[in-house]
Amino acid sequence: SDPHSYIALNNLARLYLRRGEFNNALGLLDSALMTNPQDVRVQYSLYKNRGWANLGLALPGLAEADLRQAIALRADGGAAYCLLGQVLEK
Repeated sequence: SDPHSYIALNNLARLYLRRGEFNNALGLLDSALMTNPQDVRVQYSLYKNRGWANLGLALPGLAEADLRQAIALRADGGAAYCLLGQVLEK
């Protein structure tokens, strides 16, 4: 229930993503990013998931920007590359 708990927000957003509720996920991810987490792994996950949400909402430009940000934070993050491949296919 803490709106500043970016880990909880990210986890809930991921559940929404898996259910195809991209708008709900996007709102949570935006809130989590506004808390400005310093952990690079958390930043990667937030940007990757926001890219996924934007992909689901058919916003490829925003999805690509988020996924490239995730990759810049963690070049070994395979999930972001996979999602970016899907964006570029579209």
